[in-house]
Order: sequence, then C-alpha cells, then structure tokens
Amino acid sequence: MNTPDPRLHGLDSAHILGIINQATGSPRGNAARAAVGANGVRVRLLSSSAAREAASALRRIGYQVIRTNRPRDRGVLVTGWSAGALEARLDIMRVVIHQLSISPSVTASAAISRARASSPAPPDDALLAETGARLRAWVAARSGIHAPIDPVLPSDRGIALRLRQTWRLENAIEDLMAVHLRMARDALAVFRSLRPYTSDSQAQETAVEQIGRSPYLDSAWSGRGTVGRSAVPGAPAAPRANRPAPSGPAHLAARGFPQSIHTAVSSTSPARRHPGGRHFPAGHPGPRR
Repeated sequence: MNTPDPRLHGLDSAHILGIINQATGSPRGNAARAAVGANGVRVRLLSSSAAREAASALRRIGYQVIRTNRPRDRGVLVTGWSAGALEARLDIMRVVIHQLSISPSVTASAAISRARASSPAPPDDALLAETGARLRAWVAARSGIHAPIDPVLPSDRGIALRLRQTWRLENAIEDLMAVHLRMARDALAVFRSLRPYTSDSQAQETAVEQIGRSPYLDSAWSGRGTVGRSAVPGAPAAPRANRPAPSGPAHLAARGFPQSIHTAVSSTSPARRHPGGRHFPAGHPGPRR
C-alpha cells in the first residue's frame, strides 16, 4: 500500500519549520523537528506554549493545523492549506502593501526618533538592524511570517492559485520594506549632518521631508520586474507628492512596532481581517528584541 505524499497537498516541511522557528524565536532550527507522514507534517516542539505560537503562526499564513486539547501537548500536525485562510491573508497583505506604500518615510522618522532617544546614540548599522527587525515583526503580526519558499503546489487548483498570489505579494512586501530601510538609512545620514547646526526636532523634520521627496518607491517597484505594480494583483499605485492618503483601507494599518516577532505573531488572531488601529509605525518603538 502506497503512503500518500504530503507534497500533493502543497506541504513543504522546510517551509513549515522556517515559519515555526521564527515564530518561536529559534531561527537556528533547534526548537522543532518535523516528521512527514500519511496525514501530513507533524512537528514536535520543546513546550506547549511554543506549540501554541507555532500553530497560530502557521494558521495566519493559511495552513490547516491540528492540535489536541491535552494540557502538555507539544505537537502540531499540518494537514494542508485552507482556501478561506489564504483568502483572508490576501486581503490583509493588500492592506499591508497599501500602508507601506502611502507611508514610505514613516520608518525613517521612527529610526531618527530612536537615535534621538538614546544617549549615546547607537551606530547607524545597529539602529537600522533594530528598525528592520521591528518593521518585519510589524508585518509578520499582520500578514504572516515570510520564510524561504520551496515552490510546492497542491493538486487543488484554487488553493494553488491563491498560494502563487501570496508568494507574489510577499515579494512585493519585501521590496517595500527594503525601500523603508533605505529611506531610514539616508534620513539618518541627513539628520546627523544637520544635528550640529539646529535643534534635533528641526533636523529630524528636515531630514524626513528631504528623503520623502525622493523617488524611492518608483525605483523599488521596478527593481525585480516580476514584482512590479502590474504583476501584483491589488497592489496600490505609488503615492503622488502632496496627494492626501486614501481613506479606504489605510485606517486598518497597525499601531506601532511590535515588541518582538514571536510575541507579535502569537498575540494576533490568525483569522483577524482588520490588522490594528489608525497609525503605522510610530517614532517610539518598544523594547528591543
């Protein structure tokens, strides 16, 4: 008797472990072990709390996950993909893309605020690494963790089409996060050059305004070719200068950077379709990772 291949359901154990290890704070992969069986991919973790975090993160990106109700259960069983969960994730990913697009300089403002609040201010590389981690955690808490993808498609055509779309939107989000961090790097340089000659507030305002006038967003959208606006269903147009922010999904954007990736991911319901409050990453980030 032949054992069913979980790959027919689009299950890739490496991708599953990549999500779990980020969600549980174990990027080196020592927190989980996967076993492929007839029913799917079973993963055993070091604690029941880690299993809860893993299940939440996997469901957020669209996996079907089974856990028992036993108090000390430390395992998760991934059985396939959920069409409904994937559709919900696509909705949220479009909101995240929209918010990243209409607020390209807000991360720069947050990085400068962090530099102003520290005495002495950390080096730019360390500051940008921290800012990037917070930005990535903000995205993960809303639209799911990004992990390297082995393109395994399920036999169900509808789910396969939704998966292809989520991967394209993940690439678009990665491009936009890179734009935010490039703008933050350049704004920090301008801020430091102005700081000896004016107040910190004025230096920050000038730096963010100057960087905000540069065409970072257009160059990012054309950077990969396959991730341009025309290739991304639901991707917004680049904002024009002095154009008011759209009043549609912008109000769904989240409030501030999360504290850490596993805390942020585990604290957001995977079925939640409205990711947060009114303001995108503020200039007062929380504790370091």
